[in-house]
Amino acid sequence: MRTNSGNLVREYLPNLVIDPYKNDSVSVTLDNNSQLSSYQYMWEKPEDIENMLDDRIEGISAFLANKYNLETQAPLNTISPIDYTTTCLICNEGDNTMNAKSIYLQSSTALTGSSARLKLDLTEINEYDLFPGQVVTLRGRNAYGTRLVATSLFSNAKQPPRTPEGNGGGLKVMVAAGPFSSPEDLDYDPFVDFLDQVHQNNPDLLVLLGPFVDVNNNLVVEGLVESTFLEVFRNRFLYRLSNVRCSVVLVPSLKDVFHSQCFPQPPINPSDENVPSFYKESLKHVTFAPNPCTFVVNDISFGVCTNDILLHLSRLSLCKSTTPSPTRITKICQLLFQQQSYYPLWPGYSTEDLSECSQICAKQAGKLRMPYSPDVLLLTSSLMPFVEEIEGSLVVNANKLGAGNMVYSMINVAPPGNQRDNKSGPSQRTNVKIHKI
Repeated sequence: MRTNSGNLVREYLPNLVIDPYKNDSVSVTLDNNSQLSSYQYMWEKPEDIENMLDDRIEGISAFLANKYNLETQAPLNTISPIDYTTTCLICNEGDNTMNAKSIYLQSSTALTGSSARLKLDLTEINEYDLFPGQVVTLRGRNAYGTRLVATSLFSNAKQPPRTPEGNGGGLKVMVAAGPFSSPEDLDYDPFVDFLDQVHQNNPDLLVLLGPFVDVNNNLVVEGLVESTFLEVFRNRFLYRLSNVRCSVVLVPSLKDVFHSQCFPQPPINPSDENVPSFYKESLKHVTFAPNPCTFVVNDISFGVCTNDILLHLSRLSLCKSTTPSPTRITKICQLLFQQQSYYPLWPGYSTEDLSECSQICAKQAGKLRMPYSPDVLLLTSSLMPFVEEIEGSLVVNANKLGAGNMVYSMINVAPPGNQRDNKSGPSQRTNVKIHKI
């Protein structure tokens, strides 16, 4: 028996009054960078990784140089007692937690004509927030050719939001993240209860975030499932969406036992030759999106990532601050926007628990990039559920429906000019509630 059912866990802008509005229907438009088909992995060559890292360093380097009006770049391994400017990738020496003495820098081959690695000395930097895979522009000196003593550090490459097209209206969105069944069974009772809430609230859009068939479910772990995992997804989860009256977006997870285990993930393809045509017709309102993805509905942009980047960065990043700062979670979310990426870690998170690992495909790593700063960023983390405005965007940790905190989110965006406080930014005309199921 679940306790505290229906309780309000978190709320954003509780005093916002939204006048009634009506949407006949809404359409989901995936961003071009979110167009991803199934691909083969484990065929990478060293030059694939080198090219991917070079592209990333070059892109953020150009952005930072323009934003901060920085001088011409010099090669990382320049030996000089005078400060020079260079852009590099932050790397960690070994597999242990990063510390101030374990950081080294890797330069781009294309940017400075030669690739190099050099130790980083942070003794003259008072504030920083670093992690493996982060691209930073540094100003410093390398007097003896053994280490770069940094005197200035630039890393905030946050992009502007998408330019509104002016054709949007209000939008009511419900969001839930898996697992959608309790750990002991695959009956999907929490999901059934959530769909009751969907029918009662009649949203314009339903966003469902994997895992849909959790790799850590007891029946899966013990090998007690009598059908294929894809059949479990189709017959116990997906068919229930045929009765949902709104548009639906499905985003997979690396913990989906029936789907690709390489990141980024292509959309789920639930069809095969055994699926009848009427079944496909009943799911025309469902958009199968990749992980991560960016999409637009009613002129509101959404970014989604179901990999637990908040937990991974909290374990692998190194922070130093001499001034009062936001909470650690807020600072980690800021890093995503500042690095223009849904998952800026490189290499991906690794641990003995294989279900928590993130194997990144270098050839497809460009799909992890944020094309712009989304109005709403939906994350699924095992950390506490929260909703907060960060870097001008609303960040919602959808958490888990069938385990842990057992919550779902309701996002209600007022139409432009229809809210009573006359503020037009999406984050200032949106009420978000996180409820217990």
